This record gives sequence, structure tokens and C-alpha cells, in this order.
Amino acid sequence: MLKSYKASRKKGATLGLVAVVALVVIAVGIAFFFLIRMLGASSELNCSVEAATLNAAKAALRKPTVNVAKLGLTEFAGLGENGSDEISLYTYNKAVAAVLLVAMNAEEEKTASARAHAKKIADDLVKLGTALADKMKDEPDIESAFDGFSRFNSLKFLGRDSKFVRTAPLEFAYLKPGRSTNIYFDPKEIPPSVNLSPYLNTDKDAARSETGQPYVRGYVPLSVGGITCWGVPVFPCDRPHQISLTDFDAAREFPNRAVQDAIPPNALKAIAKAQDARTSYFI
Repeated sequence: MLKSYKASRKKGATLGLVAVVALVVIAVGIAFFFLIRMLGASSELNCSVEAATLNAAKAALRKPTVNVAKLGLTEFAGLGENGSDEISLYTYNKAVAAVLLVAMNAEEEKTASARAHAKKIADDLVKLGTALADKMKDEPDIESAFDGFSRFNSLKFLGRDSKFVRTAPLEFAYLKPGRSTNIYFDPKEIPPSVNLSPYLNTDKDAARSETGQPYVRGYVPLSVGGITCWGVPVFPCDRPHQISLTDFDAAREFPNRAVQDAIPPNALKAIAKAQDARTSYFI
């Protein structure tokens, strides 16, 4: 009877141990399932937000626009797309080129009237840049390009009909000073007395125009005959792309704070979150 009792106790202990191990395995399995689910949801959210941000960046090239005729900036009339008076980030550098051409001609003429005209058009560029920068930082169409994209990106890991939403206004920065604008000059148009070579992006990896000419550098002071202006790098022949948060944060301030308000930005950042339909938690 004693031997039978001991055997029964051992059998009961074994069954208890098996039950505990089974519970632990089940708990670990459930935890692992939710971990994989949350990691998948986080990756899915990141990809969706990146796509929406790229869509907003693409929209920002052409929206908003500033009507130069309404601002009285007649020197820039017709420089918008298709000869319009609507200047966007995509066509802003054409106004910069106009300022440089007038400044080069004034430097060649060396007359008071020519230099006064060059100064006036440079001042007009400041007005245009200020108006465009202000509108870009408060432009519903850019925000809509981001927000509307969430309708086409279902977050399946978070449950049916889960969408992401912005949690803060879009932020802007001034990326990669010295990289290419989308303007270039025919060497024949440059007066012999003017040297533009320091302002041309001749880096080995830099894109060239269809005629093989280097593009003018952006976010660096372009000075001719006492007239200074700033182009915007828009990276011709390159599509909108993601950059690191470190690079973005380093580019929040314009290289010259004194003129920052008059220069359009060329990068944007969005922050978003999504709600788990099952748990109501946000990620």
C-alpha cells in the first residue's frame, strides 16, 4: 500500500508539472502572437505613412502657387508652368534665374539705372519667396495629399477599416545646401565680366541639363554685382525620397537665418498614429 501511495503522488506531481508547462507554452504563444502582430502593424503603419509623406512631398512641388500678377511682381510674369503667372516651388527657381540675368546685365552695363533695376527685381524675389514659403507652411492641398492617402492604405494588422491620422502639423526643412536647383545657363548668355562657376553644381554625381550644362546650386548665396539671391535645391532627375530624421532635424534652420523667412523649404515631415480596432490602443 505504501508503494502504491508513493507512485500515485509522483503521477499527480507529473500531471501538475505538465499542466503548468502547457499553460506557460500557451501564454508564450499568445504573447508571441501579439508581438508579431504589433510588429507587423508597426511596419505596415511606417510604410503607409512613408507613402503618404512622399505623396505630400510630390504635391508640394506644384502646390501652393503664388500669383505674381496679383502681387505686382511683373518681372516674373509668365514664369509659371505653361507660361502662367502662378509660381510654385517647381517654377520658383525661374524667378531666381531672372534675377541673376538682370544682375549679370547690370554688372556688364555698369550704369546706375541698370543696378537700380537689378536691386528692385531682387527685392521682388524676396517678396515672392516670402509669399510662397508662407503658403507652403499653411497649405491645405499639401495636408490633403497626406491625409487623403490614408483612405487607400488599409492597416490589416490593426483590423478592418483601421486608418492612420496625423498627430501634428506638417514640419518643413531646408535640405542639402549646395545641391542642384532646376535652372542652368547657356555659357553664351553669361557676360565675360561675370564668373558663375562657383555657383554651378559640378559634383561628379550631380545631374546635368539636357544640354550637358551643370545646374545652379541651391541654398547658397548667389552674388553678382552686389545682388544676392538664393535658389532652392529641387534635385532634378530625382524623385521625392525618404531621408533620415537626423538629416531632417539638422536642416530645420536655413543656413542664413536672416533670410530664412524669404526662402521656400524643400523637405517636409509628418507624424501619424493608428488605432488598433480590437484593443483601441494607438501605435
